Amino acid sequence: VKIWKNADSYDAAKCKLFTWMYNVTRRLALDKIESKQYRQAAKNLTIENTVQQINDQQPLSIPIDGIDLKDWVKKLNPDHREVINLMYFKGYTQAEIAETMSLPIGSVKTKIRLALVQLRKYFDAQ
Repeated sequence: VKIWKNADSYDAAKCKLFTWMYNVTRRLALDKIESKQYRQAAKNLTIENTVQQINDQQPLSIPIDGIDLKDWVKKLNPDHREVINLMYFKGYTQAEIAETMSLPIGSVKTKIRLALVQLRKYFDAQ
């Protein structure tokens, strides 16, 4: 679309059409990769991806039925404990948690990911 809209800026005396189109595309790609939005999106995975990554690391070695999850959650730092309580025990969505805690959605996702990683460490220590 950018090439189409800027076709009048192409100068055949300076370079070949393909080279000009390649450079326009390359600059757009580099701008995207270097953008803050792209970097933040790469850092903030969805909770589904995070849970799957944690589950894929290694199988859980302790029986789930014998765990009182609330006892494990109590060991988390207060911010992480709050997002886990809201999400898993009260059924809030990530957007609802962000609104309740007055945080950006990316921060909520990060807190959830970090809390799940910490819980996994507790489980692995058993």
